[in-house]
Amino acid sequence: MVRTSIRPSIHPCLVIFTHLLMDVILLRYDPHDTLKSPSLGWFNVDIWDNLNSWQQMMDGLKATATELRNKNKAELVKLLDEAKQELASLRVQKVAGSSSSKLQEIGQARRHVATLLTVINQTQREQLRLFYQKKKFTPLDLRVKKTRAMRRALTPFERSLKTVKEQKKALAFPARKYAVKA
Repeated sequence: MVRTSIRPSIHPCLVIFTHLLMDVILLRYDPHDTLKSPSLGWFNVDIWDNLNSWQQMMDGLKATATELRNKNKAELVKLLDEAKQELASLRVQKVAGSSSSKLQEIGQARRHVATLLTVINQTQREQLRLFYQKKKFTPLDLRVKKTRAMRRALTPFERSLKTVKEQKKALAFPARKYAVKA
């Protein structure tokens, strides 16, 4: 069997896996073939069934962000690892010269990884906000952004404070009260 050359910068394990994957792609299992096992060598029907079930499992992993927010961090990290493994295998298939539909799946896999990372980061920041809610100081990245002028403006309490001179003036010259004829 003739194999195309692969760039030398790729890890040796990926090269071996790519060659095995190319064998699977080039052999193309035919269910009506009478010589199932001998022609395919160790690539028999069970392996093809496993590949199909693996693909179905990976399709089931893609969930919306609202569904992902209901899961705990351990489950999200596990899903993230699986999604990254799927992305790596799709990239290997791309190197092996697979169909263009795999290229679309790479984009979907990347988006799924990004969604998982976003949900993990958002939930982590939400938990940190709850933790620092009753504290005197909060970390800079958890504070409200607003504008620079708004952040430096006086608080309502600071605005209501009076200097000693203003306090003496208010005592010496209180606001006059007038009787109003009804």
